[in-house]
Amino acid sequence: MKQHNAVARACGGLLLVAVLLGSGVDGGAQQIGPSDACRHARANVQGIARAPITVSTTAVTVIAKNPAICKAIIFNKSSTQMVNCAGINDGDPTAVAGFPVPAGAALSLDLEAQDGWRCVRDTSATADADLAVLELYQ
Repeated sequence: MKQHNAVARACGGLLLVAVLLGSGVDGGAQQIGPSDACRHARANVQGIARAPITVSTTAVTVIAKNPAICKAIIFNKSSTQMVNCAGINDGDPTAVAGFPVPAGAALSLDLEAQDGWRCVRDTSATADADLAVLELYQ
């Protein structure tokens, strides 16, 4: 049973139906759902006094490496400025490279958030952008 719960957690808390087969097992199905998923949240951990994180022309860390993170959301609060983001293991994003997060949009991450993420202003941006970051933990 514990192995199946571990599998459910590794699947990001999605509904998982594990059919138990073999001798001594009742052969029924077990549903493992959101209660086994992320339970705790922290906002703007990398921000000054937990405020939104300002992103300019130099890449800044918006999510630090942390193996306890199970999900994260990077929300671009700006009304017109695009940012580019990348996992720290992928190298720094640049003004022309990385995953684009348009103004008013969010980037949702699962376990890949554990590696840490950095963001920088896109070349189309004419001003700094503010990002709100939510990190979720078990």
